[in-house]
Amino acid sequence: MVMKCVSSMWFSVLVNGAVAGFFKRRRGLRQSDPLSPYLVIILAKALGRNLTKAIEDGKIEGFKLASSIESLSHLYFVDDTLIVTKASLPQDLSLKEILLTYEKEAGQKINFAKSKILFLDTPDLRSRHIARASGFSISSLLDSYMGLPLFKKRMKEDM
Repeated sequence: MVMKCVSSMWFSVLVNGAVAGFFKRRRGLRQSDPLSPYLVIILAKALGRNLTKAIEDGKIEGFKLASSIESLSHLYFVDDTLIVTKASLPQDLSLKEILLTYEKEAGQKINFAKSKILFLDTPDLRSRHIARASGFSISSLLDSYMGLPLFKKRMKEDM
């Protein structure tokens, strides 16, 4: 439905103050397009719904901060997404299926080369196996995100 709205638009240009014909957009939206941020939000909501449904169906588990609240499965910041699941191959395969479905439905490609996976308290062999199946590269520790530190580190003094 979104692509129908975007692809059905016609444009024209003025040459010396006169309309010089009409043409259709061929390549989709660019980042500077005023409609682009709204489409990112709509697509992020669709991905979020798919992740929430996967949790409800028991395909993936989010991170439980406390027993009295729902689990955390995803966070958004601008056009980046942080997805939190249990480190297991079946959940990884379910997550990959969700992401591939998102690619197909949204028409956006996920850049697996730029995507990272971070494991906490997971054996190395299992980490490597899951990363290989997902196509993500392993990050030893996410030091910063968009220039901001993610983890507080102790300052070491030279003695």
